Amino acid sequence: MVVIFIAKKENFLNFSVPFPEEKSRALALYLEENGESLERCMVESIEQLYRKTVPVGIRKYIEATLRRQNPGPEKPPDEGEAGPEGPTGL
Repeated sequence: MVVIFIAKKENFLNFSVPFPEEKSRALALYLEENGESLERCMVESIEQLYRKTVPVGIRKYIEATLRRQNPGPEKPPDEGEAGPEGPTGL
């Protein structure tokens, strides 16, 4: 089975991940039992990888560009979420 991920934001990101169907069903079942979703966990994982990998200057530039493209109320970071510097301060 291939898991298709679709971000639910202004800009869509679609990608496929090869993953056995039986494992996918079990994962979705247990995540759901714990009030989570596979999509939310994937988004969180991608965000962490993004903050860890992309230099802070580039992240700040991208955030400024996105704010200009989609002006609106600024959402404060979730509790426990690292800011633009990420968990390593980079």
